Amino acid sequence: MTPLTIVIISHNEGEYLLYTVTSALANSDAQVVVVDDNSDDGSSELVESVCRDPRLAIIRTAGLGVAGARNAGAELAEADNLLFLDAHCYLPQNTPRAIVAALLARDTGLATTRFYHLAEEPGPSGVGMVFEGTSLRAQYMAGNGQRPKESLLAGGCGFAMRTADFRAMGGFDEGMGRWGYEDAELSLWVWRAGMK
Repeated sequence: MTPLTIVIISHNEGEYLLYTVTSALANSDAQVVVVDDNSDDGSSELVESVCRDPRLAIIRTAGLGVAGARNAGAELAEADNLLFLDAHCYLPQNTPRAIVAALLARDTGLATTRFYHLAEEPGPSGVGMVFEGTSLRAQYMAGNGQRPKESLLAGGCGFAMRTADFRAMGGFDEGMGRWGYEDAELSLWVWRAGMK
């Protein structure tokens, strides 16, 4: 059994989806599950025509939203560990191994990748997230991602958990309406369960 299932959710991500899927297949031995959540841009059809790998599964859903699409992909997971990726990410070669190693630590409940903006213009960047002030707005923490760093929150664009823990906690809350907070909510559940 592969140690990792990568769940990639997409809604009209165009060629970015192909970019993400090809990097995941090339740089890991993981099972890769794409959840195309009601796209009409032909992006998942493009992936099907280019990527002929038995590790790849594509499912199509009808507007479940971020949390629902992630949960649908996780239902197909065959591996002991899950990595959720947005469909506009590049997965470097050593990242899957490092993610699995981090999750094997006894008290690690979740792990997150270093995130930086791929385009030339400045964008979000950091390792892990924290709440900012009384607004409780999630912000990335500074860091280069070369060494593990404790973080209260993990961003959903690169969010990893042991599959059994994810399922035991009920997955992402599909009732979370504010963008980006389904991952913050699950991060807090992990923390409340006494894991890091």
